[in-house]
Amino acid sequence: MSIRSVRQASTSRAVDPDAMLRGYTSVNAFVFIVRAHAAYLDDAGIDYANTPDGHVSILPNNPCAVAAKIREGVHKAFGTDIAVIITDTVTMLGRIGTQDIAIGYSGIDPTTRDSFSKDLFGTARSGGMDLVVDSIAGMAGLIMGQTTEMTPGVLVHGVHYTSHEQTAIQHGTDELAYPRGATWKMGLMGIVATALFLLVELFTLPVRWCRSKSGKSSTNHPNTPKHRV
Repeated sequence: MSIRSVRQASTSRAVDPDAMLRGYTSVNAFVFIVRAHAAYLDDAGIDYANTPDGHVSILPNNPCAVAAKIREGVHKAFGTDIAVIITDTVTMLGRIGTQDIAIGYSGIDPTTRDSFSKDLFGTARSGGMDLVVDSIAGMAGLIMGQTTEMTPGVLVHGVHYTSHEQTAIQHGTDELAYPRGATWKMGLMGIVATALFLLVELFTLPVRWCRSKSGKSSTNHPNTPKHRV
């Protein structure tokens, strides 16, 4: 899909298609994607929306430390222990649209830890490491909005989570990121596996074609017994 087709698809979903088209051509002609805080951020997280002319808002250097500070302040003021998640809006790679994700957190385990636990049929499966902080961030993002909602925070009730006094204050969201160098290695392995699969498909094509022809000829043979159901 080309960039033009992506813009056309996005414009077709806009309340004001003309405004979106003008925005793409004048404001968002280019978008720089930068990897930070274990995520791919549009324009490195620098936001010029909802700011006065000539100003931008930037992300904190360590959002997890900021989340811990907010959590501590709430505890001192109200005597309540809560979890705090700091979010940012990002473009979803491979999909049209945006979503809020967590770039910082405190007092909450960012993922579940049920990988390879048994499912309903007693079979161990590889799932079970759900990104809890991103799921909560996505729900909160629908309330906070991105234009004139003026809702900088959301109080979420009824979510079951595991409290976690992590070392994220020192290491940020590094515990969620792939180890350094793992991304390109996984990409290379994916390319190699795909190439091997295509080679196997190519070399086994004559055999599968012969079997297919043989099956059709035996089915249409006049001496083939016919069964009634």
